[in-house]
Amino acid sequence: MLLKKVTNKVRNLASFVASKTGFLADRILVRIPWGEKRPFLIVAGGALGVLIVLVLILFTVNAGKRGQDRARPEAVIAIPAEDFFLPEEPDYLPGLLFERDPEAPWTAGEAGRFWKDPGSEDGDFWREEMSRVIDKLMESVP
Repeated sequence: MLLKKVTNKVRNLASFVASKTGFLADRILVRIPWGEKRPFLIVAGGALGVLIVLVLILFTVNAGKRGQDRARPEAVIAIPAEDFFLPEEPDYLPGLLFERDPEAPWTAGEAGRFWKDPGSEDGDFWREEMSRVIDKLMESVP
């Protein structure tokens, strides 16, 4: 009598799950042989549930023991703080100068090394060079 009530409840639950989960669950539940192997399925399901509970208990007990092993002071390796930070750089940059002493202006002899007068005898060379560059630029414009 009790077994019939349990199986009816399981069937009702299975049909409820099938109606809520759709076509796939319905196909799976139809393939379960409820009539012939009913006691075997009930015992196998119970054994599977007990096995899952035992495995969970074992994991929780072992996790607690492992946590105690890791907390031992001799297992901890101390790393010096200097390894985490870059060393101080030497202060080789000069301080900030808001003003500087003006230097003396160049004389004509000092500037002469860097200056070529475009009006001198080399002026034709510069004029030809600039004409060539301008002609090339104008020809490339569409």
